[in-house]
Amino acid sequence: MIKRFIIIAFEIISSIIKIFNKVLAPFKRNKFLKKLFWGIYLRLLFQITHLVALLPLGYHTQNRLAYKLGSLFSPWRQIRPILLHCFQTALGVNYSEAKHILNQWEASKGLATLDIYRYAGMNKEWVKRFVEIDEPEILDKIVKSGGLVLTYHTFHQHTLAIILGLYGIKLTTVSAPVKNLPYSRYTGRYQHLRLTASEKKFSGGHYIYTDNIRNMIKSVNAAFSKGDALLVLSDTHHIDSTYSPMNFLGQSIKINAAGILRMTKSAEVPVYFALIYPDFLGKYRIHLKSIGPLTDLKQGAQAYFSFFEKHLRKAPWAWQGWWWYPTMMNHQRLGWWSYPTMNNKLEK
Repeated sequence: MIKRFIIIAFEIISSIIKIFNKVLAPFKRNKFLKKLFWGIYLRLLFQITHLVALLPLGYHTQNRLAYKLGSLFSPWRQIRPILLHCFQTALGVNYSEAKHILNQWEASKGLATLDIYRYAGMNKEWVKRFVEIDEPEILDKIVKSGGLVLTYHTFHQHTLAIILGLYGIKLTTVSAPVKNLPYSRYTGRYQHLRLTASEKKFSGGHYIYTDNIRNMIKSVNAAFSKGDALLVLSDTHHIDSTYSPMNFLGQSIKINAAGILRMTKSAEVPVYFALIYPDFLGKYRIHLKSIGPLTDLKQGAQAYFSFFEKHLRKAPWAWQGWWWYPTMMNHQRLGWWSYPTMNNKLEK
């Protein structure tokens, strides 16, 4: 009875918010108001998913509500036409299929936000129940030898780090500091919670931040020398990067990862790719690949994107960074979003 009441109340509130969004639509054309609404939507998403996490509902019911919240409070509603065009161009899908992908993409964001409040309760039993891992023997290799684990922006990269840590992998994880994250003015409190709560599951490891290059270099070398694992995301498109572009989804993507890759090659440690995404059936899917020590930087970087594209064509909602795709097509910056540069100073 309580569950049914909560769901009905949620549907009523959803309808009211949709009407509210339509009324406010003309005002969002103003640049200042557009940024303001973007920040407010993000904050509301964090706040209301926290409420959902506290409600006396089953795990899967909470997930379904989070999916809807991801769409209802999506800050990307202003660029939905651009995202739809990206899906159609990159994946060769029609408009109806693109809309379905967009719904899944926003639902994935809602789930990732809800999971922040579940981090404390994630344990080995949770992994057994809710995570499917292909080639789990690769995790055994990482436990034994450490190395570089390259992953991707999927909305769930922090959840991946937790799962690796729960498996017994001591992680050093590269991240932007909260102060450099987009709209931290509105969401900094929740972003800080995401980092502190996830770091507790790193098997004694920790985050290193991109605003302290000296400490970053020191920590990377220390992780490799101790046989720990370094978790890095290198799929951000940097239009000004001098690193050779990679082929990805029919376009050229430019990354700022040369520094990390050179240090990895010099250390002669093994390299792995790891991708995580929700299957919307109640579980997370993790795909892994081992490529051994790096011998050729460009070849290794291209393999990283080829692995991603292979799985992305089957689960296109898995890439958080679809908003970078327009800049890959027209090689121009977009004013509606900017993302903190990652390890670009290491490139030189």
